[in-house]
Amino acid sequence: MDIQAIQDLRPDVIEALRELKPRFKLCGPLKILVVVDGSIGLGSGFGIGAVVSLLDSTARGWVDFRVTTAHRSSTTFTDALLNQYHQLWLFGIDGGAGSLSAPERTALQKWMDQRQGGVFATGDHADLGAALCRQVPRVGTMRRWTNAQGVPPRNPEGRIDTNRPQNATQGPPGYAVIPDAAQSDAVPQPIEWVPVMRSGGLFGWHAPHPVLCHPTHGPINVMPDHPHEGMCFDTAPGNFQVDVSSATEYPTKAGVRPLPQVIAYGTTLADPPYWHEKRAFHPGVPMPAKRFPMISVYDGQRIGLGRVVVDSTWHHWMGMNIDALTSAAAATGATTEAVSNWAKIREYYINIAVWLATAQQRRCMARFYLSASHFQYEGLEEFRRDATTVELGAALARYLHKRMGPCWVRAWVLDLTLELNPKLHEMLRLDYLVDVLPPKQVPKPGPVCLSCPPWDVVEAHVLGGIVSASMKVTKPVMALFEAQKKPVFAISEKDEEAMILKGAAAGLAELEKAINLDLKLMKPMLTALKAVRG
Repeated sequence: MDIQAIQDLRPDVIEALRELKPRFKLCGPLKILVVVDGSIGLGSGFGIGAVVSLLDSTARGWVDFRVTTAHRSSTTFTDALLNQYHQLWLFGIDGGAGSLSAPERTALQKWMDQRQGGVFATGDHADLGAALCRQVPRVGTMRRWTNAQGVPPRNPEGRIDTNRPQNATQGPPGYAVIPDAAQSDAVPQPIEWVPVMRSGGLFGWHAPHPVLCHPTHGPINVMPDHPHEGMCFDTAPGNFQVDVSSATEYPTKAGVRPLPQVIAYGTTLADPPYWHEKRAFHPGVPMPAKRFPMISVYDGQRIGLGRVVVDSTWHHWMGMNIDALTSAAAATGATTEAVSNWAKIREYYINIAVWLATAQQRRCMARFYLSASHFQYEGLEEFRRDATTVELGAALARYLHKRMGPCWVRAWVLDLTLELNPKLHEMLRLDYLVDVLPPKQVPKPGPVCLSCPPWDVVEAHVLGGIVSASMKVTKPVMALFEAQKKPVFAISEKDEEAMILKGAAAGLAELEKAINLDLKLMKPMLTALKAVRG
């Protein structure tokens, strides 16, 4: 969403914000280098041109996305090349042991670790993509790239075929053949998102990872389908399959060791009773239904490293797999389902770019919505000086949830706590995030924390503190509006960053007071409960 997409802003505010945007030099653009190899194209059909065009025309808040494409045949990963970009997206089809030279691997490691470079990588079945991606730090152990790693094959036995029936004849009771061409229709596959955030104790809610969140359509639960996908390594409790033996691959800092986490699983249909085209050539080879890890993420920013996302297949991205979905959504009389399916898949691509961005870039994105909120309904009607911190925060939360989506608001709040106090950040993760565990480690037993505040309370305090701090800047601007004079935003980016962090800290101080009061109020109840048991 960019400035023009905020429809209910006053025209004079739009003009003022547009003039302000060039001053925020560090907010953009977000530079992405997309590298393909072999026969993968940068156009339509067997190519990723549509997604590249989408990303290159996208903005989030103050931040514009800028995409550069390159082919591996003419690309060498050096410090000079990588340092021009914030993110590297790899789409590989060539197989083999790997094509990265030792200097390239060193340059990638340095860029990911010292400059927080974000990496997205994907291949397909068998060893497709191994040459380009297998030797990239962390990427090589988050997804299966080689036969030795157990990557699903192209042949029927063990293949990951996610194609869904195109019509009723391809399901019960007739079970006509589901053709390979079903990957190019407007029927996507359902996917299972993994709950990564929780709140509310016994009766709370769960939410997906921000990469799988749409601000209005809810969790992203569909993907384009394909006859033979690849697979990530599993990180489910009791089934942790990531190689974490190397301290360099997944390092620890100040006792914190982020590990990869699968955020989505795919499923196949049992064949028989379904009948997929590729099995028609091998009728004696049944394909039982499978559940497989589809998308995995690594949050290196918790310890100052870059983030990583890997996907089971680039067929989730190819023109041949998404063209029918986009056409169905744009057609006259399009169904609600068709519109929602494409909206979710489209948002998935953008979400990856946002999540791989640095924390500073994501704060730049959020700062625009904060500025705009003061001049829309929530700000004009509810940002009052006599309002409590929680009331201000709840009003801003309602505004941001509609624009950014609840998942990204939570992520922004967590980013702020990491900036303010890494120890507090990790404690909040322990209370509200569902993290993966390394091998041979089990969750700590214990009761539900009845006294822990719901996440909404934490979020409202942080956001309320930010509103209070920002009102000191926006009130003079509002006075100029009321006097029908041209508004002037007289705050620098550095000062606005400091203002937001100061406001968040003030909000957390208010939360501390509220928790202390709650503990004080609980003491009489504890005394009464003790008396009951004698």
